[in-house]
Amino acid sequence: MTDLAERVGALEADMKDVKAVLKDTVVPLLTRMDERLAHTATKAEQEALRGQLAADQQALRTDLSNDIAAVRADLSRDIADARNDTNSGIAALRADLTTDIADARSESANGIAALRADLSTEIGNVRADAASDAAALRGAIAALPGRGFVVGTVLAIFALCAGMVAATVASLQYLQP
Repeated sequence: MTDLAERVGALEADMKDVKAVLKDTVVPLLTRMDERLAHTATKAEQEALRGQLAADQQALRTDLSNDIAAVRADLSRDIADARNDTNSGIAALRADLTTDIADARSESANGIAALRADLSTEIGNVRADAASDAAALRGAIAALPGRGFVVGTVLAIFALCAGMVAATVASLQYLQP
């Protein structure tokens, strides 16, 4: 048993050394850890904080839902107002365009009628001028000598020329020795 007593003695000596090392290093370390962890929350404080966070999240969700609903209602109202304004504007524009188109058609019809009247007057004037010019031309042509007169004049000139040639030939016979 001596061997066992020796071993136990050696173990106790080693344990004293371990205790001294632990006392010098681990105890100050544990003390520092306690000091640093002193400000951390306990489980009860953590549960209270969790409950407060859950309540705050629920309140935030409720506020966000209410805000989103309010924005949705505002947007729906604004969209409806914009739609009504657009429809009113389109209706007013349609009425204005209809009136403008009717006015343009009326003005075009009046312009075309006036143009037709002017063209009819001008065509009548051109026809009258052409008829009077044709009558004047017929009168001028009637005042000119007729075909028989022209043929008679040409034959008379031809006969005179022939007579002159005959007289010239006859006078040349007398001049010849």
